[in-house]
Amino acid sequence: MISRQHFIFFIFVVFLLSACNQKDKEQSTETETTEQDPETVQSKDEMQKQIIKHEKVLHKVDELDVSKANDMIRLYLKYASQYKQDSLVPEYLFRAAELAMNVDRPYDAVAYLQRIEKNYTGFDKIPWVVYLTGFIYDSMLNEDETAEMYYNRFLDNWPDHERAEEVRMLKSYLHMSDKEIIDRFEKSNKKNSL
Repeated sequence: MISRQHFIFFIFVVFLLSACNQKDKEQSTETETTEQDPETVQSKDEMQKQIIKHEKVLHKVDELDVSKANDMIRLYLKYASQYKQDSLVPEYLFRAAELAMNVDRPYDAVAYLQRIEKNYTGFDKIPWVVYLTGFIYDSMLNEDETAEMYYNRFLDNWPDHERAEEVRMLKSYLHMSDKEIIDRFEKSNKKNSL
């Protein structure tokens, strides 16, 4: 039997794969953000080179190394903390959120996404920020009411977005039991196979 979490996880994997095919996807805990000691402050160029180097190492392997992912998140957060006004900060926070999701740190991922939404309203991936926040509340934190709020915000603001149909579908599953989801999924498969 397919549980609701497995089904939602499957949908998320499909989302990630299709997003990767469309465009090279790029990937901060508020609790990890600390003020930097002046001796550890690096130039933007140095930090960007370090980030690029670590990203290459992280993406070389098929299986995500949790330790390297956490190191990468720390680098993104350090950059975001040191260069708050830099145009790369929301992208780095977004990447940090994606990594946090993948290493089972949903609260951190939400914190990074909310930081983007609050401080970088002009970021071109704001629809994705709202979508992922809802998705995390839905599939990882099992907070249906909060997920629904984010899904509604997404649909209100971007009803024609490439993920709008997916959000409508996810929203329709929010308050269903695992059995209801499975029954609906099986009925849909039977219809499609005819």
